[in-house]
Amino acid sequence: MTLGYAIQKSWGGVTAMDLWLFPAVFAVSFLLFHELVKRIPGLKRIFITKAEIAEEVEEAALTSFYRNGLNDTRDRTGILIFISVFERRAYVLADEGINAKVDTAVWQEVVNLVVNAIKKREQAEGICRAVRRCGELIRKHFPIKADDTNELGNLIVED
Repeated sequence: MTLGYAIQKSWGGVTAMDLWLFPAVFAVSFLLFHELVKRIPGLKRIFITKAEIAEEVEEAALTSFYRNGLNDTRDRTGILIFISVFERRAYVLADEGINAKVDTAVWQEVVNLVVNAIKKREQAEGICRAVRRCGELIRKHFPIKADDTNELGNLIVED
């Protein structure tokens, strides 16, 4: 009696094909998850700490302040009201001239004007109130001089 060849495979063992399966599944899953997080802001916000958000907003405000030349005034009175939609934060940055004469609590008041208005869905009115408040502060501490010129454009910058 002659026996034929028998082919066997165990169902609990790891094969060479199984070892390549994990990296492939991982790579595809990573790419899909990365694209989801990139395209859906709510998911991205989950993975960012409050400290990172605060740092990003401050850095973006500083960049915008200098990029738009708000530091180029004679009396150093430039003020930036920075609103970051993604981070849901408002930030006020003032140059050293006005900052030396205005208490930090006043800048927080300006931020609160913007944030509270946004919460009430009155964004435009809140921003206008904040701008008027900044104008009052400049007028109070730096009255118009005979040779004054408008050194900065009063503009809304969208980055």
